Amino acid sequence: MMFSGLSGLGAQDLSGEAARVEMLLKLCTANRGYAAAGIDTFRIAIVYDRTDSASTRLAIRYRDLIGQMPELPFRSIPNAISLSAATASDSLDWPGLHAVIGIPGDAAAAAALLAKCNVHQVLSLTTSRELFERGFAIGVYMRPDQQPEIWFNIPVLKNEGAIYTREILELVTQVFSP
Repeated sequence: MMFSGLSGLGAQDLSGEAARVEMLLKLCTANRGYAAAGIDTFRIAIVYDRTDSASTRLAIRYRDLIGQMPELPFRSIPNAISLSAATASDSLDWPGLHAVIGIPGDAAAAAALLAKCNVHQVLSLTTSRELFERGFAIGVYMRPDQQPEIWFNIPVLKNEGAIYTREILELVTQVFSP
């Protein structure tokens, strides 16, 4: 997976959040667990801690970056991106969601969020090591040399209905499988 299409985002983004967001989106697209033919709109919720100003800013930043990405998941169908406070995640249209991006903040709310992802087979992704360690399916990080690291939590991926090809699995840096 090469990073592409980031030229319009500005040089400061190429090595940071934009690259992580792009990788999250590419991992959504690569998930063979989605029955793409049956999806009329690909829906992603960005879930954050509204009591934490840094979490709120990052959630808005991710939403804006996703809106600027030239190649969103499933380009042939519309995409819908929503923001939701972790405490309000019960109000999300869970049966209609395809992915949740967890923003660092109230890590204690992660358990309830992940339970919903599991029940509704919604792919859980994050750029937070803490949230990944709390049970998110996929984590994406940037090493100091600005190369991405992809972490997969295999049991959670299975519970959320995600299926990846061997080529994708070969890109994974860390695999958690108890």
